[in-house]
Amino acid sequence: MPPSLIELRLSGCSLNDDNLSLGYVNFTSLEVFDISNNSLHSEIPNWLSNLQYLRSLILRNNQLKGLIPKWIGQLNHLEQLDLSNNMLFGPIPSIFGSLSSLKSLDASFNRLNGSLPRDIGKLSKLEVLSIGYNSFSGIVSEQSFTNLSNLKSLSLDSSDFIFNLGSHWHPHFQLEKISISYCKLGPEFPSWLYSQKSLSYLDVSSSGLSFNINEDLNFWSFVAQIDNLFLSHNSIRSNNLSGEIPHSIGSLNKLQTFRVRNNSLFGNVPFSLKSCKSLWYLDLGLNEFTGNIPTWLSHLSMALLLRSNKFSGTIPLHICELSSLLVLDLADNGLSGPIPKCLHNITTMITNTVDEGLFTSYFHLSRNQLSGEIPQSMSNLSFLSFLNLSCNHFSGEIPLGTQLQSFDAVSYIGNPQLYGDPLPKKCKQEGTRYHGFKSVQDKDDSDFMSLFEMGMGFGFASAFWAVLGIFLFVRRWRDAYFRALQNLYLKAKRLW
Repeated sequence: MPPSLIELRLSGCSLNDDNLSLGYVNFTSLEVFDISNNSLHSEIPNWLSNLQYLRSLILRNNQLKGLIPKWIGQLNHLEQLDLSNNMLFGPIPSIFGSLSSLKSLDASFNRLNGSLPRDIGKLSKLEVLSIGYNSFSGIVSEQSFTNLSNLKSLSLDSSDFIFNLGSHWHPHFQLEKISISYCKLGPEFPSWLYSQKSLSYLDVSSSGLSFNINEDLNFWSFVAQIDNLFLSHNSIRSNNLSGEIPHSIGSLNKLQTFRVRNNSLFGNVPFSLKSCKSLWYLDLGLNEFTGNIPTWLSHLSMALLLRSNKFSGTIPLHICELSSLLVLDLADNGLSGPIPKCLHNITTMITNTVDEGLFTSYFHLSRNQLSGEIPQSMSNLSFLSFLNLSCNHFSGEIPLGTQLQSFDAVSYIGNPQLYGDPLPKKCKQEGTRYHGFKSVQDKDDSDFMSLFEMGMGFGFASAFWAVLGIFLFVRRWRDAYFRALQNLYLKAKRLW
């Protein structure tokens, strides 16, 4: 290897541990070394410590194990360190506080533990700190951010961090992204967040927040700047985010994703939400919203999730105007009447509009009071990967078509007057026969929806079996793939 080599990029080259069994490496001038996306199972090789002029060390997406070696803290020129998506364990070495040139540290998706080293707060050039989806714990205090004046992205998701920051603390940084789901922030919305004027991405899901969104006068003016807002699963026992969504939400003209699932929000969906023209993912599920399903959401280009509320009336024909819709979840409400026959207008469920099965489709109407025959047009929805019409009042024969017959009978049961393949030929669906079905179905729905979100990023068939064992039980890891999906969608959207 020539000693004058400056960059060496071997990402995705199917390298294994034998390829890196080098006793001595003679390329001491190397500044960029990238061996990401390979099949490395060893510890981080010690010979990398010879590369004293490294500016960028990228080891992500392997299966590297063992402790993070302390000698990394002696790479004084290091600006980027990416250890994400490996099997590393133990703490972050405190000597990392000596990496005075470091701009980006990503150690997410490992098995790291311990607390956040205080010396990390000394890294005055640090712009990206991403250590989420590990097993960290401990207190995050003002000392953790002492000199991080250049920090732009902070990701501490899925850890047991407890934020202990003064109510009058104003950080020196201006963040563009904050992702601190599953940390302990609550019960009040953290006042220091209001000082962040450049924020475009905020995820504080499952962080113990418990406040009335209408009583905090600063809240909605603050979120007006945010493109992607995640507030799901914020509860402390029986306490939740509560109140009505104010009409001022219509001023959030940059909002792209709005996810407030599993809180105690109520009232009608405000008409002003129509003004959020950039919105592509709306999840109001598991709240107490009432009224009819809005007819003015035709600009949604991805997902509409309104399940487990108190919506009534019929499914509006305007649903068919959502021609790019991939997720429609209206389950467990009080909806009545027929399924609109115009569903064939939702072209993404008929034709795969993105190469190589990048996205898949999800259609959920169970546990309502819907009636009539299943429209023949539904047999044309050939790219459906999930369908559930159970526990309604549908009647007649299930339309023939390879797609509708590909689902299990569980997708149709609970409709006594419905018959046809895949239901049994003689199916008397007494209510007692499905005792306990709702609780089982709730779990299956949740599991599939999480897998659906991942499947849209990686191709449903392969993703389903690859992650089933993990994601059925670990909700916080499943939620991480929603964020991955969102980033992937934004990239794909630019190609359409």
